[in-house]
Amino acid sequence: MSIILKSGSLAEFFDSVKQTAQELDNHQTIIPKHTIWIETEDLRALLKPQRTELLCYLRNQEEITLDELVSSLHRSKAAINRDLNLLLK
Repeated sequence: MSIILKSGSLAEFFDSVKQTAQELDNHQTIIPKHTIWIETEDLRALLKPQRTELLCYLRNQEEITLDELVSSLHRSKAAINRDLNLLLK
């Protein structure tokens, strides 16, 4: 299983919600989405450098898998998963 992550604006968040609602209306199977909708600057002062690097990197990606993140950021899957889970909360 690969995890695809996206970051984006508030408008993109609502576009995603609208797409999910349309899928529900059409009785389609909903695929779980692991999406981060965040403004990096708002949290920069609160984040450790690795999380800031992760958010900045995600901001510049349209879509990326966890394996690609591990390779690009030279971090372990466990470390990236831990940071993503914290950010998703």
